[in-house]
Amino acid sequence: KLPAGVLHGDPYPDNLLHSMATGISTFVDWEDVGRGPLVFDVASAAVGACFLHDSVVDSVRLASSTPQRAALKVECLRKIL
Repeated sequence: KLPAGVLHGDPYPDNLLHSMATGISTFVDWEDVGRGPLVFDVASAAVGACFLHDSVVDSVRLASSTPQRAALKVECLRKIL
């Protein structure tokens, strides 16, 4: 059985805020919060960060971020997940 808990439900990079001043990261947009297997949020974050709906790498999303912003998103996800 998979570990369960409170899920964000929409843990995509666009719902992640980071304060450069404090170093604190947090998710916003909690309207899809629920309870379920914790791996759901982990998988959703990975898919949302890199892939389109048809499993193709989202090169537009990756290219539209500055290298610093892309690295920051990755680092924030690592800290949170």
